[in-house]
Amino acid sequence: MSKSITTEILPQKLLEHPAVKAWSQLQPERVEPENIEILKLKRKSAVYRLIRARPNSEPVIAKRCRRRIARIEQFIQLIICHDRTKLLASAAT
Repeated sequence: MSKSITTEILPQKLLEHPAVKAWSQLQPERVEPENIEILKLKRKSAVYRLIRARPNSEPVIAKRCRRRIARIEQFIQLIICHDRTKLLASAAT
């Protein structure tokens, strides 16, 4: 069984990268990242770290995957964030 090697060449202008374009649709203050780190790269999915992509210089993690998988992960994240908000609210009282 042979492993397929997947590579990606980053564009010279990082604003042209699909992960940066997707982030700029969600983030009104468009900030060009200092760099893009490829954390995981497969044929049908990828995970990127956009270095200094937020106005406060924090990184952004971006994932490319199938729509069905993205919807499941989004649902799970919403549950986790909702529970964290409840936990923080109860700790404040």
